[in-house]
Amino acid sequence: MGNTIQLAVVAADSHLGCRRTLDDGYFAFQQLVDAAIKIQRPLIILGDLVDARSQGPETAAFLSDQLRRMSDEDLMTFTIEGNHDGIMSSRKWSELGRKTRSFGGKKITLGDVEIYGIDYQNSRDQFKEALSNAPKADVLATHTAWQETLPAHYVMTSMADLADVTESYKLVMSGHIHEFCYAEKYYRNASGALIDYYSPGATHQTRVSEPSKAGYGILNNDLSITLKSLRTRYYREFILNNEDDMTKFLDGLQGVLDEAAQHAMDHKLPKTIKQPRFRIAYSADIEDAERRINRYLDTYALLSYKQLAPHRPEVTTTVQLPDVVGEAITLKMMLPEVVNQKKDSKRFDLATMLLDASDPEVALEQWKQNILQEGN
Repeated sequence: MGNTIQLAVVAADSHLGCRRTLDDGYFAFQQLVDAAIKIQRPLIILGDLVDARSQGPETAAFLSDQLRRMSDEDLMTFTIEGNHDGIMSSRKWSELGRKTRSFGGKKITLGDVEIYGIDYQNSRDQFKEALSNAPKADVLATHTAWQETLPAHYVMTSMADLADVTESYKLVMSGHIHEFCYAEKYYRNASGALIDYYSPGATHQTRVSEPSKAGYGILNNDLSITLKSLRTRYYREFILNNEDDMTKFLDGLQGVLDEAAQHAMDHKLPKTIKQPRFRIAYSADIEDAERRINRYLDTYALLSYKQLAPHRPEVTTTVQLPDVVGEAITLKMMLPEVVNQKKDSKRFDLATMLLDASDPEVALEQWKQNILQEGN
């Protein structure tokens, strides 16, 4: 470790300008700049530096000020484009600073380490094409999500694509998923060498469904990542299933607010994010829940509510199995115990038809067509 040299501060998904969490984003990014200046190293943002849907002059002014802090120290800020990044006044956000560069489709060199960046691509085929044109480098920096690291609805590409086109990458860094992941020796490239994977996660909680803790990494010359935490707003989740839960919650609120105030003091949070954020899921059986909670908390916390389905008593249905000897019990034998043929003959006939059909899906489609024809 004595020979390890710090190369850069690495973060992703700052979403500056996001109206839901405007001040949280500003404070987090300011901490990133503080960290880069402290170690006198460049800052790398792996996409979604800003939230283009909410961009405005206030965000532009804030970003210019922070990038100027970097350039005043003769430090570079490198970015790749994410799916939320946009263009303001015909200029890329990443060009607001004198020493700020977008390296999508380009290679940068820090010490002896080469890093190649790929901007966000709209499809897996586009990403594979961009990857096929990539030069050899030690590190691949993307905003694109990887199949092996997150739920399917995010998937844009697979580590298998990486293995098909290059033998050189030893570390892959990406944003987009808003969740932290650092997996050493994660995947094999085409030459059989193991690749490390790093996702910093978002710099702050942009939605209550996301992790409340945030951080960044310091990339070292041996391609290891030193993990660092960011100071964030106090966050708690509560689930209220019944009136007793509501009473306990209201009785304990002052203690929670005291804990949040201590958190803000310990972490030296600015006034703009001292308010705690609570996510409260409550049963529909609790009468007037939101109004009662709002009356207690007023302006003391930022609140997000989710109403749960009302409680329903569990209903157990007992099915009497037919007394059959020497013959396998089938669903059709059990049908009269589940559906009353006299009271619900249509449902009984439909179930019988589907159970007899060799292809129930085709039979059901034909039944629908017959119903429609009868209606006409």
